Amino acid sequence: MTPNEQITHDLLTRQIDLMRYERSVRREVLQRLEAMRREVEDKLRGQNLDEMGRRELAALLADIDAILSRDYDLISGSLNTAEVVEDESEWLFVWMGGMAAMYGLPEPKRLPETHKQALQNGLLVGGLTIAEAFAGQRDALMRRIRAQVRMAAVGGSGWESLKTDLQAAFKRAIQHAETTTATWISTIANQTAYWAGKANPWVKGYRHISVLDSKTSSVCTNRHGKLWDKQKQPQGHDFEFRVPPIHPNCRSRLVWVADLGDNFQGVSGEDWVKGRTLAQLQEQFGKGIGQMLHDGTISLHDAVRRGGLVPMTLRELQEKYYTPNIAVAVDKAFAKFKAVEPAITQDIKTIATNAGAALGGLDYRLKTKASLARKVHADIVNEAISIKDALSKTNDVIRYTALLDTDSFFEQYRKINSALHNRGYNIVRVKNTWYDGAPYKGINTVIEKNGISFEMQYHTQASFDLKNGRLHELYEQQRLPDVPEAEKVRLMQEMVDLSAKLQTPPNIELIR
Repeated sequence: MTPNEQITHDLLTRQIDLMRYERSVRREVLQRLEAMRREVEDKLRGQNLDEMGRRELAALLADIDAILSRDYDLISGSLNTAEVVEDESEWLFVWMGGMAAMYGLPEPKRLPETHKQALQNGLLVGGLTIAEAFAGQRDALMRRIRAQVRMAAVGGSGWESLKTDLQAAFKRAIQHAETTTATWISTIANQTAYWAGKANPWVKGYRHISVLDSKTSSVCTNRHGKLWDKQKQPQGHDFEFRVPPIHPNCRSRLVWVADLGDNFQGVSGEDWVKGRTLAQLQEQFGKGIGQMLHDGTISLHDAVRRGGLVPMTLRELQEKYYTPNIAVAVDKAFAKFKAVEPAITQDIKTIATNAGAALGGLDYRLKTKASLARKVHADIVNEAISIKDALSKTNDVIRYTALLDTDSFFEQYRKINSALHNRGYNIVRVKNTWYDGAPYKGINTVIEKNGISFEMQYHTQASFDLKNGRLHELYEQQRLPDVPEAEKVRLMQEMVDLSAKLQTPPNIELIR
């Protein structure tokens, strides 16, 4: 995938899981509303409303008002905006680290604290804070209940008629609450992405991605795939830039663009489904609907509308994406590598000296913890593996480079290997790229002892200097996301030409 394709795929996948979390919040809200309805009905059942005096009726309505105020406050509090914004901003930062490792992008920058706090403390859904939105819904429901109770008191209608009216009022309240929770999670996802994108220079613009199906609004259908640069200037159209949600229940997503010149136009919901495996769809939508999505017998919209999303708690969302866990695991792993590194380094120094070799780049023998975290996250995302598996395949946290003489390269290499074996080290992998036409020439090995793996490279002084000089510059240029394919080919050929000038050590082809 190109960076733009990977960004879109990852952010849409995240959006689906945020919707799953919203379903768990919605379930809690609806349970609260249902309990509220039963309590209000119990309060009214058996009352002779037409025989009540004005003060008695007012007291009854005040009791119902207190029930609604209490429960709507609880509902408002169940939408934990601050924690969700914190988790989403942290996930974006870790995910960007993975993107940086995959595509050679600049180091990620966190969502600025001022913007994060603004979202946490003043997130607006339809121009209202969550507290204001639910307060308005409480007031609207109370007005309906008050009118229904007064009508029953004046008209003398029976309990069954009032109960039917109450159920209709609560049905409307439930619909409003569902719209609020859906729009709430969409607002958090898109606002957090917008502000985090502004903070990272490699994000060159934004694209509007709509879920295209029979239920998509005309405004979102028309905006699908549209692109704006970082300054909100439209690219090839005249639509004004807006951060979704565009309307209540909007399912659109704002995705980042790393290359404004890329022809990639985004994906539809159905395109996203085609990019998921059956197991991935069933994890998100359940066994039955996941199978139907995979078979193409149900649309993404219908799968969501039919309640096909498997709800997940915020903790489950965090565990799936390893947001709080990856740092802990990396900390533990890095501490382990750091503890054993001095002893390994002393062994390698002694072995190299005895073989007549020097060590190059020794100051960089220990990878940084931040670099380890980015690599682990990239492996988790790309290979769908666990933190444990990602850490177990990381072999270059500790790394060394032995500088051998060109004429005696093969003999020195064998001496070093023999000495490593004598000290209990195992050579688990050897990669020899010293052959004609190779852009990079060297010997890379993975060595293990007592469960700790590390990397050992073998170079001549000339190949080492080339690797860390012009060759590195060309390699970094080639990895940039906006480099045209023809330029990548040219850069590769220049690397091959430079490496071809290196003197080949005798018998190096025997190293395997």
